[in-house]
Amino acid sequence: MNSDILKILIVVLGMPIWMPFVKALWREFNRAMREDGGLFGPSPSPLQRAEIVRELSREEDPLVNEPLAHVMSRQGGSAAASRSSSSPGAAPGRGAAGRTPARSAAKRAAARGLRR
Repeated sequence: MNSDILKILIVVLGMPIWMPFVKALWREFNRAMREDGGLFGPSPSPLQRAEIVRELSREEDPLVNEPLAHVMSRQGGSAAASRSSSSPGAAPGRGAAGRTPARSAAKRAAARGLRR
C-alpha cells in the first residue's frame, strides 16, 4: 500500500519534467496527421484537405539534415581536416593521421582556448 502511494507521488512530482515532452509529442503527431484529421479528429472534407495541403506546402520542412562537416566548418574547423578524413586511403571513421574525429575536435577546441 505504501509503495503504491510513493509511485503515484513520484509520477505526480515528476510531471514538470515529462509533461512538456508529452505535449510536444502530441502536437507533433497531430501536425503530422493533419491531412487525416489529426490523431482522434474527424476526417476533413475535400475542401478542408486542399486548404491543409496548401498550408503544408507553404511551411518549411521541420526535419533538417545538416552533415557534421558543415557544422564543423561553422565552428571554425578546417576544411582540409574534413577533406582528409574522407580520403579514399583513410580508414572509416578516422582522420588521415589515424585520429578519431572526436579527439581531433577536442584538440582544436583546446587550441582555441575552449578547454573545460
